[in-house]
Amino acid sequence: MKLKQIIETASGTEFAARSGSNAATALGNAATAVSNAKRTLTWALACCLLACSLVLAGCSSGPSYDEEQVKSTFVGTWTISKVYEGGTEVAADDIAYMKKLKVDVTATFNDDYTFSMDLYGDTLEGTYEVTDENEILTNISSYDNMNGYLDDDGSLVLDDGSSQIIMTKE
Repeated sequence: MKLKQIIETASGTEFAARSGSNAATALGNAATAVSNAKRTLTWALACCLLACSLVLAGCSSGPSYDEEQVKSTFVGTWTISKVYEGGTEVAADDIAYMKKLKVDVTATFNDDYTFSMDLYGDTLEGTYEVTDENEILTNISSYDNMNGYLDDDGSLVLDDGSSQIIMTKE
């Protein structure tokens, strides 16, 4: 029964009791209606409290992955294996030629959440943070930040939005 119906039933019962018709039945119906309303409200409140406690418990549990373990997969030195510029792969011969000229791309991720990157002769330094089970976000003050993630084959993909640098761990 909805609360409005319960109130109307109780009010109608009270009117019937005042008008002298079967007062005992009317009072019994009113008491039952009020008891049902209390029971319904108690269950509704209990369900709300249970839902709130489950939500709060879920919020406080933290990430579902071991950040130290994820970080350890990134720590080390990585070298370039492929590059995509605007969705087009840079030829492997071009990458090999750059390596021959010592114009290479390497990145070293340290255990203290710092990293350095030699990007075609420029050295970039910054920090990184673990953002998901196999993802990091780099913070570089002099360059656009890059998202990094481990590909299915274990290679590191650094993506700045317009280009992707695919790296393998040394």
